[in-house]
Amino acid sequence: MEKGENFMKNQDQFCNGLLRFAKEPVKNLDSLSDLESHTHYGIALIEHDYPGKTPAMWNAAYKHFGIDSAVAMMVGDPKDTAEILNTLKADPKYIGGGAGVGFKDVAIDFVDELDPLAKAIGAINLIQKLPSGELKGWNTDGIGYRQSLEKLLEQKRETLGNAKVVILGAGGTGSAVAFALAEKGAEIVVLNRTLEKAEELAHRINKFVGENRARAVGENAIAKEVLDASVIINVSTKGATGAFEAYSALAPAKLPATVENISENLRASEHIFARIPEDAILSDVVLRSKPSPFLEGAFAHGFTTLDGIPMVVNQGVEAFMIIHGKEIGTGDDVRSQLREIMQKAAKF
Repeated sequence: MEKGENFMKNQDQFCNGLLRFAKEPVKNLDSLSDLESHTHYGIALIEHDYPGKTPAMWNAAYKHFGIDSAVAMMVGDPKDTAEILNTLKADPKYIGGGAGVGFKDVAIDFVDELDPLAKAIGAINLIQKLPSGELKGWNTDGIGYRQSLEKLLEQKRETLGNAKVVILGAGGTGSAVAFALAEKGAEIVVLNRTLEKAEELAHRINKFVGENRARAVGENAIAKEVLDASVIINVSTKGATGAFEAYSALAPAKLPATVENISENLRASEHIFARIPEDAILSDVVLRSKPSPFLEGAFAHGFTTLDGIPMVVNQGVEAFMIIHGKEIGTGDDVRSQLREIMQKAAKF
């Protein structure tokens, strides 16, 4: 089989709805021929279109290091994950890629091997095609976020070891962030609309770290839990592109997204803001072309904020090293170059 034959043979299938090129990410590729022109390619899978930074970051790094490869962000339905990965896996040009929004919890079941941390977290954000042709799942989200949060805490002369972190949401990114922060000693409180999912996450965290550092509560307990919070992090779909785009993560959200329901959410959110300690850090990992309603409120109330870009850059550096470290080296100087390149690209 010629390189790329399998991928190109299936291009009608991709165009017919299995995958489509995302429109919102800056500098994303927009055709299969663009991918086919390179020796290798990667695909970042997402459930809905949003202004992701992955294509700009990775393709800038490829250009800098002279690697004949490219990454495209594509939108697909997570229920098709098995078929998508089997199709990509069969192409010799495919080297792996991202498991983004909607795919983090699902793709983990369709790779051949898992990094131990990814297995403990129960979600992946990176797929690596090994020399054997098998797919290995990794999770660099949590480490990437932890690095960015620790930098802010250092400026406040604080550490994760004495921080209470309230995490809004229990999905793939939330799991990774919670594990990474608990690993450094933070007290973790997971709030989720589905309490059972939050409880399951807290149980896995405590088992992983060997002590009870995490607990779960329903989202209606937020008014109490924020009173002594050091950090509040939104990893839920509230504020993300889609049905919950106009809602703040600090309060329950009723659908459909009518003016009345959105207004009710924003009013409730204002009451929660008033209960948060003024020195708390408010963070949202949702990537949008403008700040989410949660971060907009945080700005308005004068809180220190942290968006998702530093996390994306840090996890991107770790992920790029996993796939291309043997080609470019793994020393501090190379990491510094890579971080600078990705940081610049992510600011578009």
